[in-house]
Order: sequence, then structure tokens, then C-alpha cells
Amino acid sequence: MTELATSAASFTRPVMARACACAALGGVAIGMGGAPYEAFAIAWMGPALIVLGLRALRDAARGDERKSLRRAALVGLSAGLASNATTCAWVVDLLRTYAYMPAPIAWLVASLLFLAQSLPFVLGAMLAWAIERLLRELVGPRPATLELAFVLATGIASASAPMIFPWRIGNSQTGLLALAQIVELGGLPLLDLVLGLASVLALIALLGPGHARARVLVGVAAVALLAVPSAWGAHRLDEVRAERARRAPLVVGLVQHDFDVPERFDASQWEAQLAITWSLARSLDEQGVDVLLWPESSYPWGLRRLQLGLSPRSPGAYPDEIGLSTQRLRAPIVLGAMTRGDDDVYNSVIAIDAAHVLGVVDKTRLMPFSERIPLWELVPFLHGVLRPGLTPGPREGGAIDVAGQRLGILNCYEDLMADHVWRVMSHRPTVLSNHTNDAWFGRTRAPGLHHFLARMRAIETRRDLVRTVNTGVSGVVSSTGETLVRTGVFERTTVRAIVRPSDELTPWVRYGDLTTAGLWGVVLALLTRWLRARARPRA
Repeated sequence: MTELATSAASFTRPVMARACACAALGGVAIGMGGAPYEAFAIAWMGPALIVLGLRALRDAARGDERKSLRRAALVGLSAGLASNATTCAWVVDLLRTYAYMPAPIAWLVASLLFLAQSLPFVLGAMLAWAIERLLRELVGPRPATLELAFVLATGIASASAPMIFPWRIGNSQTGLLALAQIVELGGLPLLDLVLGLASVLALIALLGPGHARARVLVGVAAVALLAVPSAWGAHRLDEVRAERARRAPLVVGLVQHDFDVPERFDASQWEAQLAITWSLARSLDEQGVDVLLWPESSYPWGLRRLQLGLSPRSPGAYPDEIGLSTQRLRAPIVLGAMTRGDDDVYNSVIAIDAAHVLGVVDKTRLMPFSERIPLWELVPFLHGVLRPGLTPGPREGGAIDVAGQRLGILNCYEDLMADHVWRVMSHRPTVLSNHTNDAWFGRTRAPGLHHFLARMRAIETRRDLVRTVNTGVSGVVSSTGETLVRTGVFERTTVRAIVRPSDELTPWVRYGDLTTAGLWGVVLALLTRWLRARARPRA
């Protein structure tokens, strides 16, 4: 009893504060890997710093396990809040500009978003704590059990916890293309695993117990975990560049018409806005392009699906409501527009030529609250008060055949969702085409961060990614993840660029996320062994 009291007394508020502060530094380090900082090497320290926080928590909580899981959650929350505040501080400016919130209120609302975005960190810390206890019961107190449990747990939590704006340590390596190339093998979970293991092994080598020689070997392993994939990635970069250069070109014309949020809501300006868009498209058509790409919702009026024959499975002729035939453009257009059925409204991307609808893909991943109320079906008492919002398209997304190629359509922030892109790849597109309106982000870091994160989709799929964005950043990303063309924000401009279609299938496209499945398999194996051990009759 005395021992328990002494141990509990040793767990003071300063100990908890140090643990949370260390984890918060780890979150900041991970956040620094994103645009505009792109400090990928600083991000490597993130997992080790979070583990140091959990270590302090474990060492001070000996003999008192009652509140340990809750305290581990607080450590994870500290890391998550710090990481998201570093990456998404632009949310405050967005709320002040478009929601007219005073700075204190904007920070409060933004903090609620950061809190929700912290869920993977919280679940990862709690799961790491639980796995470490499981390992201690199975094999007894051993060095590095917490570190290995953390790598397992965060890998699972990062892939499994929902996020509006997905941010994880693997995203931080977009700035280090050589290392990032391994995502074609196993997606971001594989890169997360490599970075997590390297970080905690470096921690063990520097501060772990044991013989100096053993710690040196652990340090060598940490360096090898980063060096070997980077060397392979550098070789792969050369291969992909050479393969890409041999492919037939597709000339695309990107329209960035640059209409701010108040302009887009002013119906009296829509006719003038459409005239500007046609003018930009005509200038590209005169230069010679195979296909013209317009941003999300670039046609200002809603289109009637029945009248236009808009159906993903039965495109056909339509009355010239959009006006393409009167513009006499040679290239087909792929544009964003709201389309209306009898009772449903869709955020759609439509491909048209002078006389036909070539295809339509409806947005699948709708933005919570702004496009659709989450869990609408589960809250019937709201049905008489509020509309649910837009109707989502098919879960697997879609592709459109145009200009002799198949475009995999990613509407708005769907290019941030690796699982959605994986489903779109089931349609075997040869190019990925993203149609976005980032005007809502204003003059913040968000448009650059959006482009930064989207580049991973090109590496995972080995497809050139084309992004046409209302106010920027528009551009072309090579299948290596390199930005070939990039516009500024809030500038009216056009881009004529060459992309190289491909039908290659990467291991990630073929087999999906095997890394997370493997991590789950390890945890289930440990749990099964623990249950069998507890079920054995005691002597």
C-alpha cells in the first residue's frame, strides 16, 4: 500500500506537463513537413518525441494503472493539436475572412477542428499504451516494447481514423521525392511505417538502455531504414522519368478563371463570368490542345440532368444549353457544374463536345456540413427542418473517356483521399484530373498545402495528375510526384501543358493497403496469444 502511494505521488502535474510538452513538440515536427515549410528532416523527429512523452508517462505511473490510458490519450491529444495547428493554422484566417468571426472566436472554432483532426494521434497513443501492456504480459519487461507498440499503433490509427483534411507523417515526405517513391509499393501506410521505425530506433540508439555496441547496431538500422528506400527511390525516379518520356503526349489546356467567393454568389455577374471563362478557353483552343479542363462548379448555373441526358451510364445528345457549339471550339471540355435531378443535387464533372455529353462523374466524398450533413440518415428529427445537402455519387468514383484517353475524375478535395483514388483506379484511368474550387481558402497557405498533399496520388498510381483550380494552385504533377507546371493563387491565367498517359498498375493499385492489414494481423496475433495464455489452467 505504501509503495502504491509513493508511486502515485511521484506522478505529479509537472510530469504530465513534460510528457504533453514533449508530445506537442513531436506534433509540431510532423506538421513542419508540410507546405510551405517542407522540412521533411524535422518531421523524422516527430515519432521519437511523442514516444519520449509516453516514456515519461510510463516511468512516472508505475504501480498506478487506473488513469494511465486517459493520460496516454492526453499525450496523443497534445501531439495532434500541435501538428494540426502547425499544418492548418490557415483555418483561422478562413473563418475571419468568410465567416466574419472575431479572432478569439475564430481560434476557438479552429481549435474544435484541430481537436477532431487529432483523433488518429489520440487513438494511436491509447492503442500503443494497450499494446505495450499486452507485450509486457506476454514477454515480461523488455527494452523497446513501448517504441514498437507505438509504431504498430500509430500505423493502424493513421489509416483507420477518419479525418476531414488527412495529415500524417508520410505526407511530410513529399518534399523528399527519393524516399516518397516507396508509396507505389504500399501507399502512405508503408512510408508511415518506415519513418516511425527509423525514428524510434534512432531514439533507442541515443537514449536506450543496453550495451553501447548494441545501440550502435540499432542506430545503423535506423539509418538504413531511410537510406535504402531513398537509394531505391532515386533509381526508380530515373526509371519512371525515362518510361514517361517514351509515352505518347496528351496536350491539356487548364483554365484558372479566378472568381472569389463573393463574385461566385452574385448571380448578376454569372453571365460576365462565363464570358471570361469562354475567352480563356478560346485562347487555349487557338494554341492547339487535345482537351480543355475547367475547375469545379465553373458553369455558374445548375444543369438539369434529364434535359441534358446526364447519366454516368448513358451519355448522349443534349440541347445546347451550355453554348459550346456557338463558341466553335475544337477541343472537348471537361467542366464542373451542379446538376439537378427530381429531388437531388449533385456536384458533377461533365465532359462535352459540340453536340454530345461524353460522360459525367458525380462527387463522392462530400465536404461535411458545407455539402452534406454528416449522419443525416441517423437524425430523422432534422429531416423536417434542414435539407441533407448534396447527393453523393457512387462510392467507387468514376472516369470519363475523352480525347482518346480515360480521365480519372477527382472532384475538389477527393485528390487528398488515397482510399478514394484507389477505387477510382479500378476504372483504369490513364490520367488523373482534379477539378477544384479553393477560393474558400482565400490568400492562405491552404491552396499550396492542397497541391503539396495531392502530389502523393501521382506517385501511388504512377499517373500524371492535372489540377485545374478556380483561384489556384493549378498545375501538372508528373507520375514521379514532381510539379511540372504550377500557377500562383488569385491570378487569372491559363496553362497549356503536355501530360503522358499511362496504363501501368503499381503494386499499391493492384493490391491496396497491405501494410495496415499486416499491422492489424500482428496485433490480432498478439491478442490471440494473450487470450490463450489467460485461458490456460493455473497450476
